[in-house]
Parts: sequence; structure tokens; C-alpha cells
Amino acid sequence: MHTELNVDLEYTNLHDENAALVWIPPIEDFPPEMRQNVTDQSRFLILCDIAGLPIGRVPRGLAGAFRNIIELEGKITA
Repeated sequence: MHTELNVDLEYTNLHDENAALVWIPPIEDFPPEMRQNVTDQSRFLILCDIAGLPIGRVPRGLAGAFRNIIELEGKITA
């Protein structure tokens, strides 16, 4: 299964107007049989725990270009 991660601007970042975050899709986007899969064994996290949350930042060198694409096209996935 291929999961597309959403990229969106980090609107609360006052220091970098181009800052962007990578998000895990909402739980509804995953098949029911995957929703209890362990994602981090050391922290006892399952997919239900992390779905819909940010998992990383877009590197600064790409963030400006991503901002332009998001503003023009409305969506970027990784």
C-alpha cells in the first residue's frame, strides 16, 4: 500500500513564512485492518495514535518552492 503524506504550510511559524510540515493522513484514509499497526514499538504507538499529526518539516531549501505550489495548486503530497 502506498500512503501519500500531505504537505501544508506551518501557519503558526512566525520566523519563517515558508515553513511547511509533512502530515500523516487522517485515520479514515487507512484500511481498517491497518489502523492497529504498531508504528513505534519503543513508545507503544499505533497508527490510530499518530494519524492526522505532523511527522516532519520540509527542508528550508524546498519550503519556498512548496509554498508557491500550495498557493497556486492547493495541494502537495510526498
